[in-house]
Amino acid sequence: MGRLKDMGKKASKYDELLAAANGVSALWMEFRKHLRKSFGAQEIQMAEEQRFLEVKSELSRLQRFLAQKLPEGLQYGSKDVSEVMMASVSIGTVRDLPAVDKKNLYQRWHDCYIGLQRLLGVLDVLRDGYPVQFHTAKVRSSNVKESIGLVQRKKNPTKKVLTAAIVLIVIAAAAFFYMSSQ
Repeated sequence: MGRLKDMGKKASKYDELLAAANGVSALWMEFRKHLRKSFGAQEIQMAEEQRFLEVKSELSRLQRFLAQKLPEGLQYGSKDVSEVMMASVSIGTVRDLPAVDKKNLYQRWHDCYIGLQRLLGVLDVLRDGYPVQFHTAKVRSSNVKESIGLVQRKKNPTKKVLTAAIVLIVIAAAAFFYMSSQ
């Protein structure tokens, strides 16, 4: 019975974190709506700019809360989220960016979204009472099986090609030297 009470305390702690992370995710989607507005030619209303600033403010508040409450080692890219928000001063300033910068900003938004979805998944697992070990991945893979260790990474093919090329050059040079000496 005591164990169930302990699990209840942990569950409520993670419920609060999950609610905050869901809030960040919802606001991040709204941020995207405003970001996409800046890519078009439609007139930007003052109310839209105001709402965009409110979204950024609420995102910052929830991010501070998560930074204080998340278990040590659990990261989702909060620094990247902050950088995207700082680069997006207003809808109008994003509209004035060169097309390449807009594309990069949108790609960074998407990378942050993926990090937020991972955070939601981990918090959901923690809330259900399963243990999770946090570690920072050095290289991310788009192959899910590979990223969780079910498949080994392939060796670097560039190294093999370079080695083979050097061996062929040495053999060719030796054959040329041998043929020219006779």
